[in-house]
Amino acid sequence: MSWRLYGLRPYFGCYSPIESAARRLPSRQTAIKCGVDSSHLQPEQIAQLRRVVGRDLRFLNNLCARMQSLRFPVDDPLCRAALTARDAMQDLYTASHYAGCQGGVGKPPDRTGSVT
Repeated sequence: MSWRLYGLRPYFGCYSPIESAARRLPSRQTAIKCGVDSSHLQPEQIAQLRRVVGRDLRFLNNLCARMQSLRFPVDDPLCRAALTARDAMQDLYTASHYAGCQGGVGKPPDRTGSVT
């Protein structure tokens, strides 16, 4: 959909900027070094994560659509929480999709200049 190209999501008849949960997390430079990251996951683990997240994302999309059809006010706390959860789940689904790509999509090049 064209609204995705501009970094916007539909918001009950108008548009609101995406506020990614990832923007609220510490940067790689300030984050504490951990023993495991997404590069350590096996393709089967990433695929299973994507299946589960996809199922939950569909539920949240249906919930938000139902709230919209029932004409929940946009300033209702439950409605805002559902929209925030859906946006965060969409971000997680997108991240899990790119983590499973074999062609190096979204991965920085290694020191030799090739994509890892």
